[in-house]
Amino acid sequence: MLRQLTLFFLFAASSYSTTALAQVLHWKIFLNELPQKGQSTAPATQQTSKTPDSTAYYQTLKIKEEIKELKRKNAVGPVARFMESFGPFVTALVAVLGVAFSIFKFTGEKRLESNQRERDKFDKLIANLYAEPRINQSAAAVSLLSFLEPEKKKFHRQAYLALLSRVKSLEDKDHVAKTIIKVFERALRLNIDEIRSAYSIDLGTSSESDYLLELDFSNAVLHRIDLSNLDLSGADFAFADLTQANLQNTTLYRAKGYQANFNRASFSKAKMNEGRFQEAKFAKVHFNEVEFKNSFFQKSILPEAKFQQAQLQGSHFEDANLKGAAFQQAMLTETFFKRAQGLQGDVLNTILRSKEQSWKKAHFDSDIREELEGSKGQ
Repeated sequence: MLRQLTLFFLFAASSYSTTALAQVLHWKIFLNELPQKGQSTAPATQQTSKTPDSTAYYQTLKIKEEIKELKRKNAVGPVARFMESFGPFVTALVAVLGVAFSIFKFTGEKRLESNQRERDKFDKLIANLYAEPRINQSAAAVSLLSFLEPEKKKFHRQAYLALLSRVKSLEDKDHVAKTIIKVFERALRLNIDEIRSAYSIDLGTSSESDYLLELDFSNAVLHRIDLSNLDLSGADFAFADLTQANLQNTTLYRAKGYQANFNRASFSKAKMNEGRFQEAKFAKVHFNEVEFKNSFFQKSILPEAKFQQAQLQGSHFEDANLKGAAFQQAMLTETFFKRAQGLQGDVLNTILRSKEQSWKKAHFDSDIREELEGSKGQ
């Protein structure tokens, strides 16, 4: 009983340290050597003392080995202990990371291949816009619509520039040209905001040589194109064909259209201030409620053009053909009509009905003014 109590208190006081455990084991060996209750302490015979107890001997060896093992474990460093405890987990983690890296690398290579195939397809479609037979051009234009989707933004500008180049070289007005023009219209609407923000040109202070490359529509065939509600300030339509185009509510501030063809187009509520459209064609065009302040139409052909409620202050129609034009409720203050053709009959009657009799502040040839004054008196 005394031996068990001694072992218990020694173990509790040791706080489970390696040294303490060794001490416990030492005391255990010592206590095992104490005589048991009722055991004689008298010296044993010489024969007995020379014969060791085999059980106690091997037990002592076992305890010594346990002490050595505890010391060995305590002597091992923290890294070794970590690897001993978490080695299998680390090995598994490295294996998982290796598989993940292989998958990532494989996916990246597949993505590169897919992007290259997509780029090759796009380049082929651009080339086919000029291919023969011409039906291939129409097919290429339709296929380009898939590259004008929102998720294909990286192709938008290049597609627009390629289509802009193509509409400048169109010759016929058949169904192939119509298809290409419609796809071009789609590309323009996708790119117009970026075009405007990229340049950020103050057209009110820029020189006449400033223009936007992306809005250079000169020589383009844009038959029946819909450009309504767009800001095309500074655009150049010189020699372009915009027959029956829809330009309603379009901003064309300082736009140019030298010798352009706008026959039967609609400009209702457009803003064309400071525009320059000399020698252009505007037959049967609707200019209702258009802002034309300080614009230039010298030598332009405007038969049956409708200018009702238009703002024409400071605009120039010298040498223009205005046969059959209508100016009811138009503002004509400081508008120039010198040498204009077709100012007679019904045309003069519409001028007399201009807003606030602003015709009185307009500039006419002397004979036309006399006729207006005479008509007013009747």
